[in-house]
Amino acid sequence: MDSFIKWMGGKSQLRDYIISIIPAHRTYVEPFGGAGWVLMGKPISPVEVFNDINAELINLWTVIRDHSGAFIQWLDKHPVSEQLFYDYARGMGYTREVPEGIPNLQGPIERAAKYYFLIKMAFNGIVREGASFSARPNDRPPFMKFYATEWARIAERLKGVAILARDFEPLLGAYDSPRTAIYLDPPYLLPNGDDYYEYPFKDGDHDRLRDALGNVQGKFILSYGKDRTIEDLYGDFEIIDLGEGEIIITNFKPVKGAFYRGSRPREYPGRDGNWDSPNCPYCGSRDVKYSWERVTIPNKGRSWIQCGFKCNTCLGVYR
Repeated sequence: MDSFIKWMGGKSQLRDYIISIIPAHRTYVEPFGGAGWVLMGKPISPVEVFNDINAELINLWTVIRDHSGAFIQWLDKHPVSEQLFYDYARGMGYTREVPEGIPNLQGPIERAAKYYFLIKMAFNGIVREGASFSARPNDRPPFMKFYATEWARIAERLKGVAILARDFEPLLGAYDSPRTAIYLDPPYLLPNGDDYYEYPFKDGDHDRLRDALGNVQGKFILSYGKDRTIEDLYGDFEIIDLGEGEIIITNFKPVKGAFYRGSRPREYPGRDGNWDSPNCPYCGSRDVKYSWERVTIPNKGRSWIQCGFKCNTCLGVYR
């Protein structure tokens, strides 16, 4: 399943490889959630935690999980308006005059709907001071993807996910264990990071993250831009160069298809040929019986999707 938003540094292109090396675990944690491409693409873990320091983003994820119906209702007849975009971006407060057909809701649902509209219509999805309205001469407005999004499936996928807004350090302390897998996609070390990130790392945050990860009991997978300072900082860990300026850092030696593989081969280190099916997150066994669900995919008709399995080794049921 894809993410419902675009996001600066989102891992839509790398998520297949990242998912393929997630080790067996019970608890899965994302301290820098963003667009959640990895979370939305991986099988459901028994315990899942999605976190981001951006309160507006976390409100959006929470509303979609808990109030998707009202969220859809608010946006269903929303005009693609440049004036509304800049009204929202300037933080002018809730408007008194609401376009006909749009319920005038207050609070977190309206905040989430407005923030979603900003993300979809902002240049490169960057919402911050100075955000600009994105318009291309031969493309439909990105907001129109709202109507083709499978909101019910997304809300169902997020059931049971703890959605939090904490600093990464106490979050890791709260959920770390030998059975925890952590995927981290922090702000990269960039000379002009303030121009890219709404919440860039401050001085010392990269070192603070390194120190925190050096003490975890669980297994972590860390995404970073290729940089000599970062590679020196994590010199005691496994570093995988994915090419095109991207590296992966882990505190374990990744195994091919250790946890989950999808369906498309790519030329990344640690990958080969067609992907295999998931293994058991409880004991790591590949001796599993799969379950499938018949679904209707818009514009594609009826199809089957894998929705879980039962392990024949430890009898664990995985949904």
